[in-house]
Amino acid sequence: MNDDGEGKRAYLLSLTEEQLDQLQNDDIAVVDTESEKFVFVRKDLQGEAIDHLHGADVEVTVQEVTSRD
Repeated sequence: MNDDGEGKRAYLLSLTEEQLDQLQNDDIAVVDTESEKFVFVRKDLQGEAIDHLHGADVEVTVQEVTSRD
């Protein structure tokens, strides 16, 4: 969300072919950038992923995908 509380924040992640394959083939895929950690997970594994992230001492925000282009 923007500072004024309206709109959405977009993240553009540039991935290698190998990283894209991981997103397609693994139950849990992690993408690290310099300042953020993105975790892609099947809905039924969400709780397991959250538990793992809490153990890694990171702040967790859960977002559900509502549409895909």
